[in-house]
Amino acid sequence: MFSITLPANDIQLLIRDRDKYSQWIQLQSKALKSKAGYLTVQVDLPKKPRTTGRKSQCNFINGAIRQIAQETGNDFTDLKMYFKMKAVSRGYPLMIREGKIIYSKITGEPMPESEANVSTVEAGYLIDEIIQEAQELGIELKGEKDD
Repeated sequence: MFSITLPANDIQLLIRDRDKYSQWIQLQSKALKSKAGYLTVQVDLPKKPRTTGRKSQCNFINGAIRQIAQETGNDFTDLKMYFKMKAVSRGYPLMIREGKIIYSKITGEPMPESEANVSTVEAGYLIDEIIQEAQELGIELKGEKDD
């Protein structure tokens, strides 16, 4: 993925309704006076977002982490970050904004991406990490993994 910021008038897009696009640019320019007339465009390959709802990847991730937290006495939020950071070695993405990796202000380490912004494949890396850790701890996860 890459992103680029350019003056809005320098960006040529195939837009069906150019009048609405121009109106939108003008409204944004008024709302964001310091960035008036500029747009940031991100280009990436399409990816299927991670699943949500009952029997979903999101539900499994949070349920499994909650179960591990209860059985180990560790904090849910701390465990979630721990699993994401470990899953980076499997291919879980780092948080990148405007082409730059975001680092923790506390630890100085690169931050893993929020689950809200990952694909089904990337969420699978996190799930695999959670399952492996649970097995190593002797914890039998109660949730169902959604493939």
